[in-house]
Amino acid sequence: IAVPRDNRSRVWCDLLRNSHEKAMVASFSEIVTLQAGLNMSPRDSLKPVCTFPSSSLPLILTPLATEILMNTLKTAFCAGTLLMAGFLPNLAMAHWSLNNEASTLSFVTTKAEHVAEVHTFDLLSGEIADDGAVSVTVELASVNTLIPIRNERMQAMLFETNLFPEATIEATIDLDNLAAMPAGGSETMQLNFSLSMRDISRSYTADVMITRLDEALVATTLKPIVVTAVDFGLQTGVEALREVAGLPSISRAVPVSFTVLFDQGH
Repeated sequence: IAVPRDNRSRVWCDLLRNSHEKAMVASFSEIVTLQAGLNMSPRDSLKPVCTFPSSSLPLILTPLATEILMNTLKTAFCAGTLLMAGFLPNLAMAHWSLNNEASTLSFVTTKAEHVAEVHTFDLLSGEIADDGAVSVTVELASVNTLIPIRNERMQAMLFETNLFPEATIEATIDLDNLAAMPAGGSETMQLNFSLSMRDISRSYTADVMITRLDEALVATTLKPIVVTAVDFGLQTGVEALREVAGLPSISRAVPVSFTVLFDQGH
């Protein structure tokens, strides 16, 4: 918008040519519109109204240049505001997907009264919707006991994965509250959720810690959640497993723990 004093007489020609060599770049129609708003002739619109002296490069500012400057600043401000809004973290409008590689769902079984073993489900998927609705799907066929034959028996005799391949977990969280949490911050809370399996749904409450990372949320149980076989009609399957393995007993109540990480999408 400011031009060297010795180039003052060339400003009008530069504007008409929409020169890319000057700071003042405007189309012919924009110049005519601006001049109409100024109620000035082309000559008057180019008379200097403000001079910025400098030993090496004296600068001037004309009415037309001032008008172009103000319009440019308004446009830049609006564009900058929208651009910054797009980069600011917004939990409520982001897409959150469960990261299976960084998540763990485990449960502990006890056999022969005193032998406890830890098992996992290796395939999890899920998301957090814009309204804070959380959904997680567990692929029951991904049960991992570290013994292949036992995996197969659990799939066929306990979970009956050919008929009921999945278990689902659903909950609701306050995304606005989590948005106020700084990166690296954490908060403990009680999370009410439902677990559905074999067409049966049960409600539970878990004590969890939520940790906010730069572009992720991590939820970890602080205490195990006890799930019983009878709640989902699994007692017959547990008894079948006990018989085939030749065990005196298998517990029908199992502690369940999880750590799930949700990545923030853009």
